[in-house]
Amino acid sequence: MASSVVGGYRGVMSEARYDIEWDGERLVVEGTVPSGSGAAFANALLQAGRGVVVAWGSLEIDLLDLELQTGVTVAETVNAIRALTEWHNEIRLHSAPQMLAHTLYKAGLLEEGDIQLVDPREDEGTTAN
Repeated sequence: MASSVVGGYRGVMSEARYDIEWDGERLVVEGTVPSGSGAAFANALLQAGRGVVVAWGSLEIDLLDLELQTGVTVAETVNAIRALTEWHNEIRLHSAPQMLAHTLYKAGLLEEGDIQLVDPREDEGTTAN
């Protein structure tokens, strides 16, 4: 993560450490969002997305270095992304975590085309032994 955030959002709550920055072409979202921090993260993502004006109508969001640790944080993120479609004609999610991509698909949010996945990640699953 960047050591400083200029014109972005930074969350540091207990184990949550994330940055949301506009790099001139897309929102770059990176860090870790554990249980209990999903609502604050989703609100920061929504506010950052609302604050971006793109002439071409498509908001690009880079999620390559984002980790959503629980189903609740995934669901809250889905709600923020859905809400962003009210401000932007199209939301293009680059390198979305596998569970986020799967949840968007299962919720039917990819059918209309206003939310698109670009190279979603195929995260490795882990199990407790």
